[in-house]
Amino acid sequence: MLKPVTIYCLFYGGLLTAVFLGVMFVINYQFHLKTQSHSAVNLPETVIKPTDDITPSDEILPEPDWQNLDELLGIVGKDSQKRDQVIESSTDARNPAALYLRGFSLMVNNKPLQALTVFNQLNTKDIPAKFLYPVYRLYNQMQPGSVSVNRYLNALNGAISSNSLSPLIAARVQAKDGDLYSALSNYLKTDPGQWVTYDVECIRRIGQHSGLSSEVLRMISGAVKSRRLSEEVEESLRRLLTSEKDSEEVIEFKRILEKELVKDSSSGKLAVSSIKQLLDNRKLFLQRDYLKILSQHQDTNPLMAPNESILILFLSSVQLKNRLEMDRWGQEIKRRFPNREVAAWVSELTTSVK
Repeated sequence: MLKPVTIYCLFYGGLLTAVFLGVMFVINYQFHLKTQSHSAVNLPETVIKPTDDITPSDEILPEPDWQNLDELLGIVGKDSQKRDQVIESSTDARNPAALYLRGFSLMVNNKPLQALTVFNQLNTKDIPAKFLYPVYRLYNQMQPGSVSVNRYLNALNGAISSNSLSPLIAARVQAKDGDLYSALSNYLKTDPGQWVTYDVECIRRIGQHSGLSSEVLRMISGAVKSRRLSEEVEESLRRLLTSEKDSEEVIEFKRILEKELVKDSSSGKLAVSSIKQLLDNRKLFLQRDYLKILSQHQDTNPLMAPNESILILFLSSVQLKNRLEMDRWGQEIKRRFPNREVAAWVSELTTSVK
């Protein structure tokens, strides 16, 4: 059985971390909007990259179609004259593939607003799955404050559901969209050698969720040990493993949280709701109202609950001798704290109930 000090650490020691990470996750998106530079658009990492075996030609480019678009993207990606040729000759283009090539050429020429205007002329249903991700990323970069959903997100989610996208692209989309469990599952299927610095940010976002943090740490450790990471990505991941939030970021986080609470925004309301739920759970537990605690969380996904709530729910189910709930929350405790002492403590409490 765990020593009293161990239970104390599990029960109370994780409160500040759980609250901080939960609230940070809620307003994470707004925070990055305020720190992001908009001086130039960064080309998204994608399957569409200029390849070394493509040599620019002086000949006129062929009429684009989705079958030859990969090759044409590789050519214009390397040759500024070809990009200018595409832009000049495609002013009145109506062919979807030709429009896409025009938008891509404008994007590479660092004319992101013009590029997005061209891309937005396309029906998302006409764009093959492999070409959706670059325009999705461009849309996010150029319209970060938009309250509407990214117009390419539904098509991307459809492609993910039909397994038409690589796990790496799927993971990036899901991490940005808040489907953190699915994002982690897909990252575990990827080759760390393909990760770029953007993936470090996605992985950091996943790890901020207390229910997934232990799995993220194990994934990062395994990736570092594989020695397949680029030097830049490995350095970023090592900092993620060992460093705490620096004081400037914490100060900025507090400033944004205070602002969100003052203006009573949706993010502020969610933050307050998360904190109130934690405090409410603690109050009910101290009042020994175990049944109410369980009833309030009967539809809660164990992966999405903070550490303290998981512990309270498990102990409440033990008090009520509810074996179904004991197993549900006990398994989640063992998953988050994979060591023998915790596993033995959970098993002992579970088997002691008659």
